Amino acid sequence: MGSRSASFLPTLSVVVVLSVWEFASRYLGISAHILPAPSVFCRSLVENAPILTRSSLITLQAIGVGFGVGAVAAIPLGFSIGLSPALERSLYYVIVLLNTLPKVALAPLLVVWFGHGLVSKVVLIAIGAFVPVLVDSIAGFKYLDRRLLYVSRSAGASLFQTFLFIRLPAALPHIVSGLKTSLIIAVTVAIVVEYVAATDGLGFVAMRAVTNDDLPLVFATITVGTLIGFGVNAVMSVVEWLLLPWKGA
Repeated sequence: MGSRSASFLPTLSVVVVLSVWEFASRYLGISAHILPAPSVFCRSLVENAPILTRSSLITLQAIGVGFGVGAVAAIPLGFSIGLSPALERSLYYVIVLLNTLPKVALAPLLVVWFGHGLVSKVVLIAIGAFVPVLVDSIAGFKYLDRRLLYVSRSAGASLFQTFLFIRLPAALPHIVSGLKTSLIIAVTVAIVVEYVAATDGLGFVAMRAVTNDDLPLVFATITVGTLIGFGVNAVMSVVEWLLLPWKGA
């Protein structure tokens, strides 16, 4: 009974919020040009389904490529920094700079360098995804029980075997946590950067809708972006379950 209520309550809360929103929009005189009712932007969602579907696929392509590039670059570097205090000290301020850098503010500069299109989006998404994975990878590879290394050395394990069977499994929870965080950041950055550095994608559709004073389409685009966020989070939860089955035990 407890598990059923735990899964039912979030759905109920969403229904209540949408119902109050619908009531307020219809009966309290709130203009549709300010806050369209859920029924209104859901109708827009259905009417614009073809373009929203195509734009979602374009945005997902940018997210997948940018996230992949950022993660692939971050994990090996995190391993290297985790094993080398000197390298960590050398790159500390660079990592802090990347972490505090307002990524979206780079969009106009990337447009100048790479033009409007996929490359600009991928570069910015990769930068946004890079730092969380890097920081968590460093933590995972750095904070390891040294006794495990002594045991592996006494057993004659090679460096590769030590990495594969000791260092990587110990670091995986941190790495997966960084991947989950960076993937949500990638979704946000992808949609926002499409406002200024793209000629397609969900962000571009939303910007055109704002220009045309089509608020229902804007909210429909936001809804699709939210669904994408939920979707990628669900995918990462499955990946986490596959890589870390003991966490669900």
